[in-house]
Amino acid sequence: MIIEDFNGKPLTTSLPNTDVSLTQRLDIALKIARGIHEIHLAKLIHKGISPANILWNPLTNDLKISDFGTASP
Repeated sequence: MIIEDFNGKPLTTSLPNTDVSLTQRLDIALKIARGIHEIHLAKLIHKGISPANILWNPLTNDLKISDFGTASP
């Protein structure tokens, strides 16, 4: 397993502590929806989507979904 460090922080801690515009929040929501779509296309069910499992880097605007420990096909 390879774990990439892209300096992302969970939305539970990064979003409330950052001045994020409505446009940025909508962009984050769209990226989450696209990520979940990709997960489902891969025939996986995450079973634990929460703000704590969504990592966001406000400098690069990259977003990753983590914690697939309980995922199932």
